[in-house]
Amino acid sequence: MKALLFVLFATTSLTLHAQTELPPGVPRIRWSPNPTFTEEGFRLGYMLRVEARLLWNFEGKFMMGFGSSPEMIRDRECEVQFTQRIQRSTRVDSRLSMQDQMNELCSIEANPWRFSMVSPVLFDRFRDIGLVPVVVYYTRSTNSIFGATRTRSLRAFTTDTLNYVQDVFPTNPASPAPTFYHVERGELPVAQAINPAAGFVEGRVVKASLSHFIRKSYEITFQLGSLGNNYLRLSVNTQGMFDHLVLAMLTGEVVRLSYVRLFEVHAWLSSILYAYSTNYRVTSVEILRTGEPPVPPNVQPSEMEVDEP
Repeated sequence: MKALLFVLFATTSLTLHAQTELPPGVPRIRWSPNPTFTEEGFRLGYMLRVEARLLWNFEGKFMMGFGSSPEMIRDRECEVQFTQRIQRSTRVDSRLSMQDQMNELCSIEANPWRFSMVSPVLFDRFRDIGLVPVVVYYTRSTNSIFGATRTRSLRAFTTDTLNYVQDVFPTNPASPAPTFYHVERGELPVAQAINPAAGFVEGRVVKASLSHFIRKSYEITFQLGSLGNNYLRLSVNTQGMFDHLVLAMLTGEVVRLSYVRLFEVHAWLSSILYAYSTNYRVTSVEILRTGEPPVPPNVQPSEMEVDEP
């Protein structure tokens, strides 16, 4: 029993470091079981069309990533695993069933991402930013009542979505951020020592959020490579790592992430306390600072507008 408890806490802990310094005005996403929202976090990409609805509320589209195209964001690693299972199956009905499961479970969300705003001041800031990569801070409320409470505005009752963008930060490659950060051995003692796979990927963190209803966990969506439509989902188990991933997003630079994949039993144990979306845990982040110029999304120019009534 004691061994089981050790493994449980060693694989599920959301360790709290000494607080990382975030730039002025950038909110810190603290862990909370608050059921009034299902997501709170940041997204990196380009603002597409933003519309003012009779100066009451604002609706928009946000293209996640660099050089991406409008389509469903899909977890490529999830698709690879399902494809291998499908190829091993000899029954037609089983293959079709697994194909349906892959289409459902490996789909992350639509790109562009639809959002709402309730602040005329923020709308004016979007209008002045232009075609540059930005990081937006947002929350997804459980319902419009909690949305009005979260945004402190009755305008939330009239929005098309429950995704409320509450601030925007243009990326800055010169933004101060540690080049390298890693979790300590004691923060993932079992997973870092014993795991079925470990490796690294290069690209950009395009979404970092505290997600789920009550058993919340830190999750990220990672764009593989410097541009395109290949994505990967990973989970984060420390506040310190999450904060450094946010700092990396604010630079807009390519990063190298190291990770470990948990054994299924470890993943199951971790899901008891936190609803992690993946079996992967980020163990380090390195900002590569390649200096590559940002690549706008692959959309029609007419889509990239700010409209007023």
